[in-house]
Amino acid sequence: MRPYKRLPSLDVVKYMFRYDPQAGAFWNVSSGNRAEIPSGYNVVMIRWRNHRYTAARIAWLMAHGEDPGERTRVSYCDGDPSNLAIDNLYLSPVERKQNKKPTVDRYSWSEDFGDDDY
Repeated sequence: MRPYKRLPSLDVVKYMFRYDPQAGAFWNVSSGNRAEIPSGYNVVMIRWRNHRYTAARIAWLMAHGEDPGERTRVSYCDGDPSNLAIDNLYLSPVERKQNKKPTVDRYSWSEDFGDDDY
C-alpha cells in the first residue's frame, strides 16, 4: 500500500478548484474550464505540486471540510469512480494487509529415543 499523503488545505483547494457537489464536477478557477475525465481512466486524479490525489478525496474535502484521513477510503455507492457527486461518495475503512511471512515449524529427530524407552 502506498504511503498516505495528506491533502492540501481546504483554502488551497478552493483557491484552485470549484466543485459542484450535485453534479460531481470540478472547474479550474484560474482558467474557468471544467475538468474532463480522460477516456479509459477509471479514477480521476488531481495533481498539485507534483503530488496526485484522487478527485473523490478532493470532493470529500470540499464538501465536508475535512481530509478523509489515512485509515479511510472514499468509495463510490454506484461503483463508478467517474461519478463524483457527493451523494455517491461514502467513507469505508482501509484494511491494511499484514506482511506475514510463512513460518515453518522445525522438528529434529533424535536417535537417543529408541524403541526400548516405551
